[in-house]
Amino acid sequence: MNKSVKEYAFTEQKVRWVKKHTPKLLSFSITRPADFDFIAGQFAKLSFMNGDNYVSRAYSMISSETAEYLDFYAILIEDGIMSDHFKQMQA
Repeated sequence: MNKSVKEYAFTEQKVRWVKKHTPKLLSFSITRPADFDFIAGQFAKLSFMNGDNYVSRAYSMISSETAEYLDFYAILIEDGIMSDHFKQMQA
């Protein structure tokens, strides 16, 4: 298998801000690892601790490729594991 993309490269980032637009839509910004490059339209896998395990989903960045931080939108799904974490997320 070709591993030219950094696979399994997890980093811990800080949430800079969270904005709740509606009960089902929020946006947020996180710090960006120095070596993290992407092309518009690509996704990043975001994870939260859920008990002893991580729960992860892919989200598309809404920030520009050259931005100092990474910004995202999240659509909240009723009883969704990731949505429950997003609802509690704070800077």
